[in-house]
Order: sequence, then C-alpha cells, then structure tokens
Amino acid sequence: MYTVLEGPHSQFYMHNTPWATIILIFIMLCCMGVSAGVIVVSNNQAVDSWRISPAVLLAFFSSVWSSSLAAVLTMSITITWWRYASRGTTLETLHCIWKRGFAIRYLSALKSSPIVRQVVLVAWIVIITQVAHNSLLQRSSQTTLSNAIVPDNITLDIMPQIPDGWLGYVYNATQGIMVGSRNSLSSIQDWWMNKTISTIPPLNSNRPVSDFYCDGSCRGRVRGAGISYECSSTSRNIDLLDAENTGTFIFSINSTLSSNLTSAAPSLTLSVLYSSEVDANCISTLTLRTCSIEAATVEYPIVIENSTVALEKTKLDPPIVVEKYSSDGDSLTAKLGQGAGPLQGIHAFVDDILTTNVSLIVGPNGARQTGRFVGDIFFEADESAYLPETIHLCGLKWSDPTLYVLDAMQDFLFRASISSASNSTNTNSSQTFRVERTAPILVFQSNYGFLVAALATMLLALGAVISQLWGWWDLRHCLVSLSPIEVANAFSALETKRPDGYDLSNSQNINNKGALTVDNILDVVGKTTVRYDGQSFRGSAVVPLSGRPMSLSVNR
Repeated sequence: MYTVLEGPHSQFYMHNTPWATIILIFIMLCCMGVSAGVIVVSNNQAVDSWRISPAVLLAFFSSVWSSSLAAVLTMSITITWWRYASRGTTLETLHCIWKRGFAIRYLSALKSSPIVRQVVLVAWIVIITQVAHNSLLQRSSQTTLSNAIVPDNITLDIMPQIPDGWLGYVYNATQGIMVGSRNSLSSIQDWWMNKTISTIPPLNSNRPVSDFYCDGSCRGRVRGAGISYECSSTSRNIDLLDAENTGTFIFSINSTLSSNLTSAAPSLTLSVLYSSEVDANCISTLTLRTCSIEAATVEYPIVIENSTVALEKTKLDPPIVVEKYSSDGDSLTAKLGQGAGPLQGIHAFVDDILTTNVSLIVGPNGARQTGRFVGDIFFEADESAYLPETIHLCGLKWSDPTLYVLDAMQDFLFRASISSASNSTNTNSSQTFRVERTAPILVFQSNYGFLVAALATMLLALGAVISQLWGWWDLRHCLVSLSPIEVANAFSALETKRPDGYDLSNSQNINNKGALTVDNILDVVGKTTVRYDGQSFRGSAVVPLSGRPMSLSVNR
C-alpha cells in the first residue's frame, strides 16, 4: 500500500521529487516562450524570409505543449488518487478521481467531495485550453501586404549640363531674346501637359531595359541640369481706393537676364510682386520677391514608378547644388546665332508661359484688377481670406507664386536634361545611382492581443494541473501510476511470494525508497499468465479478496 510517511521520513528528499513531471512543466514553459518569441520576431518580416512558416512552428510547439499538458494532467490525477487513497476516502471518490470527474452517475461524490469538484474543474480547464490555445496562437500571426523598402541601383539617361544650342539660338543677348528649338518647345509642351517621362532608353541603344526599370516605386536623387537661387523680399503699402494708384501693378511675374554682381557670371533675375494683405481701410501690402538664379548641376529628388520618372516636388526646394557653372550661351555678350544656354532657355520659358502683369483699376464702386490667366490662378477667391467690409470693395489679394515659378523652371530643365541625354551620343549621359525601392510584399503581422489571450489560457491550464500536484511529498515515492497491477497489489489482490521463496512483502526486497513500484511487482508476478472470464481474473498470482471492498474470483 502507498501510505503517508511519518516522522523523519516525511522530509523532502531529492529522490522523492517527480522529475519527469517537472521536466514536462519546463518543456511547456519553453514551448510558451518559444511560441511568443516566434510571434514577436516574425512581426513585419517578409514571408519569403522564413523557411518554416510561423504557423507551422506554432502548430508544432502547440502540439508539444498539449501533449505535455495531457501527461502532466495524468501524473497529477495519479498523485491525487494515491494521496487521497493513503489518507483514507471512499471508493466512490477514488473512482471519480480516476475518471477525472466524468463518472456522471456518481453525482453524490461530486456534491460531497471537494477534491472531485477540483478534479472536474481542472479537467474541463484542460479540455477547453487544448481546444482554444492553438486557435489563439494561429490568430496571433497573420499575413498581410506591406510596403518593403530595400536598397537598389537604377540607371537613367540624364545630362548634368544641357549643351549650348540644344534649347535654341541667341537672337539678342542683351535683351534676352532667343529663337527656341523644337527640343525646347517639346519640353515646354511636356511640362504644360504634365506628360509622363519614360526611363526606358531608345531601342537602338542595345542596353538592358532591366537596368532602367524599377519593380515597384524607387526614390533617390540623380544629377541633372538645374538652378541655384537666392531670394529676398521687400514690401510697401498702397491705398487701393486712391485713384492716383490706377495702373499700378498689384500682381506680376517677370524675369530678366543679367550678370552676378560678385562673380560676373550670367544670372537670371526673377521678380514677383503680389498684394499679400488688405486691411479694413483698403490699404494693401505689396510684397516684392526678387530671386537671383544661376545655372547649376543639382541633385534632383525623383520617384520612379516601374518605367516612368517624376520629380518629388515636396523635396525639390531648396535644391541640392552640386556645382554652379556658366555657359557662354547665357552671356550678355553672346553673338547672334550662338547656341543659347540654360538661363536663356528658362528665361524664354518664363517669358512665354508665366510672365504676367495685373494692374489696379480704381472706380466709383471700388478697386478692381485687369486680370490675366496666370494672375487668376493665384488670386485669393475664397471669401474667408478677406475682412467682411473689404471683400466687395477692395478684396484684391494673391498667394505667393514664387515657389511655383521656381519649381516650374526646375521641372522644365529636368525634362530638358532627360531629353538631351536621350538624343546624345555622349557616353556620360547615363547615370547609375542608388535608390530605395518600395515594393508590396507579403509580411507577417502579429496580433499581440491574441498572443496574450493564448498565453493567459495556457498559464491557467498549467497552474490548474500544478495545483493537483500539491502534496506529492506525502508519498513514499513519485513513480506511482494507476496501472491495474499496481492498484491490484495495493488492494492485496496479488500473490507476493514466488515458488523460489522470494517474498516481495519482505522489507529487505522493497526498493530503496521504502515502497513498491510497478517494476518491483512485475519482477515477482510479471511472467504469470492470467485470464479474464468476463467476471474476474484467474491465475496463480491472483488471490481472492473475500471480506475486502474488492473481489476477484479465482478457481484453483
């Protein structure tokens, strides 16, 4: 029999520790930790980067955890059975513990025995956890489309400097008049219609198209012909209702070719005038912005989508200047017919497309303006921009067009740089540069809410089965089982003496832990043949239990 130890033998010894159960509990904790680690580490990682999917790993560790939980539950039920058997309890209670609370017909034991209720609760917690925790773990890691950024290289045909004459020819250098070429006109048309720019080189170039193609969206900077500029602002006030101010420009965009006062290098002066504020007395603040512009090689911020390229306008200003340069075709001393430089080209571009002058008209009904197409684009039409008393009397305000004009110049030169490179035989017209490629990829996305729920459920089940192990030290040893052999021997239903005189009941033959194990019992009667006849076992090792709570009938 397995009895409660008393006296000094009741102390805790290392050999009395259920190491198998502790190892299984450790394995369960490791499975929980590894599962959580898989979910945390895989978050936002590409699906292709995992040779074994997190779902497969989670399923594996979930299976190991479930198997370990079932084994620990079995061990805890076994220890509970023997603890209560050694303390003394009813057969009904022992039966319900062995059935893990599923002996429905014995409701009296369920009502009267706290340990039976505890076993039932633990069993149901384990069942629910084994069903739910794997689903929760699987929901903790899903796949979704995400934009991944990876470094890449791409090639683009673009000139760092536009050759003189490509945009046209000088007609009158001092007045800034040139004869535009078809190339210049084509760039202006493309800018006006915002035509897409292709990165693919001409078919006769015999270069791999893949070098010029971005699989997704690529962002980077490429060197091209551009501008360097410095701007300053001044302001003055005018009365919009004073008739003497009739004809005064209140909005204008103009450009003139000149020379830099410091370096004597050719430059372009951009002058922008606009009515920026109007007070309650119809006094307008005229803001004048003046920009000195020079030709330069700049790093353009670009976005390449598959085989089309465009400027990234939000990063265009201020330009990143690599170096300024001067062109003979921009000089005020350039001769008639000489190839025009880039400043001549953008001066003609601004003069033809963006130059405008809007005059003030003072009449009996208030202030009005002459109006032009470009001026109307920047006119403040929203009534909320004005005071109520001035909106119909002198409501003349414009937004600052300076940045728009400067961006338009850069867009025009960017298109011209690419067009001139496409038609050039210069081997330096191609540039290979670094980009960050953004492409949609399938990634793992972790849901930590489901992870917490799964771990909480698993911890609950683990804690429940561990609670059943409490008091294991009361047993002589923890290698107990509910084997029919061991239980039958505990009820003295097995013969303990072999024909050779070996007596298992003799204390000197009991294991060094002071108790019998299944192995000890099988050493004596393991080779004995028994047969069950439908009512009882028969055999030489079986003895009747007359007068005991359990009877095995044997015919000798």
